[in-house]
Amino acid sequence: MARPRRGKSGARRIADILDAPQTDLNQAMATTGKGFFVSAQNPEASLSRGTYRGLRVVRAEYQSMRRRIQEIETGREDAKADVLDALTRFDSALGAYAKALPAANGGTGAAALVKAAGKAKRASADLEKARSKLT
Repeated sequence: MARPRRGKSGARRIADILDAPQTDLNQAMATTGKGFFVSAQNPEASLSRGTYRGLRVVRAEYQSMRRRIQEIETGREDAKADVLDALTRFDSALGAYAKALPAANGGTGAAALVKAAGKAKRASADLEKARSKLT
């Protein structure tokens, strides 16, 4: 009698979500970047609606990823919790980034952008570390 085939473990499914090509996310990041306009005539960054639209899409993609991961049952709850925490902090950093954009050319706006970028960088590093615990 054949043994029933086991599906992927919860940890493997979480890793697959994190490792999957994110075409929409990549396009949204490109849209966000193209929304900043800097030229020799205008050395100050100016923003288009595409910047904000791109950030909204990026945040939505990360929030969707978080919701899908949250529904997965796994014996690696500690690693799953670390992934969810890092995704939450990354989303929070993107929110702080969007909030700081309107004042980007001012001193406090620029400082807020730098702080948000630092938070995103740390969350990204923590996500990579949490991802490595899944295998």
